[in-house]
Amino acid sequence: MFDNFEFKKQTTKEGLGLSVCSLEELLQTSFWFSSYLQDHYDDLSTYDLKENQFITLVVKECLVFIVFDNNDERLCIGPMLIKSVEETQVLLSLNDINLFNDLRHVSMSQVKAIGSLVMSYWTDKNMQFQQLPLYTIKSSEDTSTNPSSSLSVYLDEEIIQKMNSLMATGNIDDMQGFLKYFDTVNLDKIISKDSLRATKNNVIASISRYSFIAINEGLDYLGMMKEADEFIYRVESYDNVKSCILLLKESAIRYTTLIQDFKHGDYSKYTKYVIKKIKNDYSQNLTLAGLALELNISSSHLSRILSNETKLSFNDLLNSERIEQAKEYLKHPSNNVAAVAHLCGFTYQNHFTQVFKKHTGMTPSEYLRSMSPILKQGLST
Repeated sequence: MFDNFEFKKQTTKEGLGLSVCSLEELLQTSFWFSSYLQDHYDDLSTYDLKENQFITLVVKECLVFIVFDNNDERLCIGPMLIKSVEETQVLLSLNDINLFNDLRHVSMSQVKAIGSLVMSYWTDKNMQFQQLPLYTIKSSEDTSTNPSSSLSVYLDEEIIQKMNSLMATGNIDDMQGFLKYFDTVNLDKIISKDSLRATKNNVIASISRYSFIAINEGLDYLGMMKEADEFIYRVESYDNVKSCILLLKESAIRYTTLIQDFKHGDYSKYTKYVIKKIKNDYSQNLTLAGLALELNISSSHLSRILSNETKLSFNDLLNSERIEQAKEYLKHPSNNVAAVAHLCGFTYQNHFTQVFKKHTGMTPSEYLRSMSPILKQGLST
């Protein structure tokens, strides 16, 4: 398979049957798989990698490559097979089954171990190697000419566990930093009709998991199910992978924020009760006096507690939640400004517009115009 090609270093003594070579040199060869890598050369060559990080790239759900850096050179391990030889042959529309004879067959759970082992051998350094989020990326070949080709966007178990842990702590800053992983690949390159259903299923499963994490941390069951239903409704309305991934990030931040608000160590039982009530019943006619009565304390006492602990008044807390909900409602094509005002508990549209502008710096109509074309398509102001 690799006749007349000089690799930088062999790793066969480690029992892997794999080789490491320059990504740039590999792409200049006539190997049958080089064209699949070529489509992603710009992303792979400009991807900002730290010393202990490596990228895992899966092409057409059957070939996996590992890319890392050493001494200012971008190196590549692979390809390896993550499908059977027969499945790979169909996916790639290749007639010569002998092309796969030299390829090692691996599972996705083995990729991190392989990447870490080869990098350790290559760099002669003992460190904890980090595998960046796993994506399956199609080549630029038109899928209409190859109906068997498909892809999905997914996270490995380590990434999922890390997100779960961060969410449970309610640490928004850490979660936002962690979600920057999603920005390390050009999502425009993974848009495909074939991948849409698989990605939606993945996002829906993640949202359901987020809801139960929040419930386990003490948040209201019905409230969290309502949050999940709204996110799932939105993801089902999307017609592209990119919007689904953006919603996955948004939902992770949303649930982390809810958990942080609920678990805030400085909040008394009164403030927690009010915040929970607002999040669950923001569309209702909530009043400070009514909640004070439910808590069996005076309105003035409850007002002081909220102000001291949150630095906000009751009305600010209520309106802030209502506007966050309004921003989501406005993204639905069937909702106009008047309808959203009513859904969020505002009696008058003019009042809603005033409060919306106070919190966002824009009127609802201006907010709609600022949204991406995908999200604002068909929306009425």
